[in-house]
Amino acid sequence: MKKRLIAVSAALALMLTACSPASGDGKDSNESAPIRVGFGVGLYEQMFRDGILPILEEEGYKVDMQSFSQNLQLNPAMKEGSLDLTVFQNTSYMDSVGKELDSDMSKLNFIPSAPQGVYSDKHKSLDDVKDGSSVTVPQDPATLHRAMSLLESIDWVTLREGAEVSTFSLNDIEENPYNLDFKPLDLAQAITSLPDVDFAVINGNYITTSGRLISSALAVEKVLSDDTQLITSVMTADLDKDWAKAVADAYNSQAFKDYVLGEPVYEGWVMPPNWK
Repeated sequence: MKKRLIAVSAALALMLTACSPASGDGKDSNESAPIRVGFGVGLYEQMFRDGILPILEEEGYKVDMQSFSQNLQLNPAMKEGSLDLTVFQNTSYMDSVGKELDSDMSKLNFIPSAPQGVYSDKHKSLDDVKDGSSVTVPQDPATLHRAMSLLESIDWVTLREGAEVSTFSLNDIEENPYNLDFKPLDLAQAITSLPDVDFAVINGNYITTSGRLISSALAVEKVLSDDTQLITSVMTADLDKDWAKAVADAYNSQAFKDYVLGEPVYEGWVMPPNWK
């Protein structure tokens, strides 16, 4: 994964002079240069477009929304200066990738999150698990740790105490009573693996974009920790800029809360902890 991230970062570096404005670009005065926002796979772009963009535009900000087909591209793009804000990751993933990229990123705010779940096209109950059942799981360390924590909550595995999230691997499984056959895959491939495996742990954003419902999961994350709740992220140097504060305020506004809670598509999502 590290080699892939470095390669992506190097390619994006070539875009700097063409895509990255100089400092004093006008964003803090609501003029000129737009806030450049990057999105990964899922409904987070729609959520931003319908619930956040109108608030920012009313305050005079311009926004350039950019979609990426691979989540691996977003953090290198922000490090190299072609994005100001990303909407796709959690703190655990950000910190893990930040170390690999030597990129100083920070959480701006929590956002509504599509939870991970256990799905199956072959079984209708968790009770159908048996010795040697095949299970698709994410391959990157932070998301794999999250998946295994979900499986631990349903007593399918026991994890080694003190396992490091940023380097987590299948070797950190202490007990596997069903001798589950784990199939690590890229996040985007997990949902296409369903016909070929007994179960799959899939991130909720891929479920919602596939036309499936989060409520169809056999098990789902009910509560997310501060490390696994989805966030908007910025370079640490931008945290106190006016445009960043405006984005955070928009996500925490009553108007945005009313939008999310009133849309059926977000049913089953985990709301930010500060909304309670």
